[in-house]
Amino acid sequence: MIQFPINNLDLTPFVSSPQRETPIYDLFAVGNHDGTLENGHYYAFTWNHESKNWFYFNDEDIKLIKNKDKIVSRGAYILFYSKTSNENFYRQSLSLPNYWPHVVAAASKTI
Repeated sequence: MIQFPINNLDLTPFVSSPQRETPIYDLFAVGNHDGTLENGHYYAFTWNHESKNWFYFNDEDIKLIKNKDKIVSRGAYILFYSKTSNENFYRQSLSLPNYWPHVVAAASKTI
């Protein structure tokens, strides 16, 4: 069982350079797996930013999660976080560097 925060994951101790904003993140999805390596089942928990609710997705079954304590579970396989300062989700790309959450440093050498 791995414990992980749903809100306010602070990565400040792990960044190596100054950041534009404090690197604090909120969880918005969890991919879960139950079973063994040979035989198992995947399901997900996701946060709906507009309704401010968590949902459970399991094949065609979708349910509202009323108890957030169920999100931190033994089945948690992969965690998806978003910066708390982001109201909207933007696609990051090399052509849109302003959407990147980190400081873009100038190259020190030319190749």
